[in-house]
Amino acid sequence: MGFLSIVDAMGRIERAAVEMEIMEHEVLEHAAKLIQKGAKAQIGHYLTEDDGKFGPWLPLAESTAEDKEKQGYAPPDNPLLRTGDMRDSIEYTVGGSEAAVGSNSDIALYQEMGTHGPGVGPSGFHVPPRSFLGSTAFREKDNIGKMIGYSMVTALIGGNAKPISIAD
Repeated sequence: MGFLSIVDAMGRIERAAVEMEIMEHEVLEHAAKLIQKGAKAQIGHYLTEDDGKFGPWLPLAESTAEDKEKQGYAPPDNPLLRTGDMRDSIEYTVGGSEAAVGSNSDIALYQEMGTHGPGVGPSGFHVPPRSFLGSTAFREKDNIGKMIGYSMVTALIGGNAKPISIAD
């Protein structure tokens, strides 16, 4: 491959900008699906690793496990899972240059961030934070970066406007 003239290089850069605009929505869609899928999978399972930002989760309080068992939620030691409603409430939206993954459930907010109030335990929280959204996004940052990088390179070299899908 020879050198490009300035005019040819400018044309390629213009085409790349158009290709990247086309891919932007698809990349955001794939990234949001990846985070949604991981967050839903985290529900009912302890986050055991400590990545320096999130986790590991504290065990359920004995009173919580007993209450879950008394109400018939088995096994009782499955954090954040009772009926599955909170897990099923995790959705995503993509619009413009943004994607959002979250839940409209107040309980999801309380679990993600923790709560203060009566009955504060050794963690300093009434309900200790058990991040399932933020921790999933943090764990997937490298995969999302690869999707973005692949899409940019593909656009610059003139490939098809089809982002890599790590989420599938």
